[in-house]
Amino acid sequence: METCFTASRILLGHTPADVWAFIRPAETSALLEPEVVRAFSVPGTGPGVGEQQIAIIGDGEHQEARLLTVVAEGEGWAETLSDEGVRIRSEVTPAGRGTRLALTAWPPEASGGGGQLTRVHLDDREHHLATYLDAYLDAVKAHLEDR
Repeated sequence: METCFTASRILLGHTPADVWAFIRPAETSALLEPEVVRAFSVPGTGPGVGEQQIAIIGDGEHQEARLLTVVAEGEGWAETLSDEGVRIRSEVTPAGRGTRLALTAWPPEASGGGGQLTRVHLDDREHHLATYLDAYLDAVKAHLEDR
């Protein structure tokens, strides 16, 4: 079985603690993802493994909720699993005078779910994930530079 994933990273001129404090809260999704109108942690799920985060996506007329669950977490990193089966690992590490923020995403097919897809379908999904990761990192950089 071939493991398929997509990765992207960026260097930021902030400390790992500052970058993590910015990206970790669910509410940050509303700042970084244009389609997210509101995001929050589900009350009672607490921070850390088992935490559930909801992002409300929509254009005002049609809205839907996207669920993320934190499935693993350590100092400066976390893995989330979406309700669509996409797993994303976010990690901050010191890099020179700043921080490297790295994102790695596995589509559902690479995580053992989602049925059988051809390599062409995986390539399409990986391209979509790569585009999403790059846009997310660009938004993180833009917001942190404005601080």
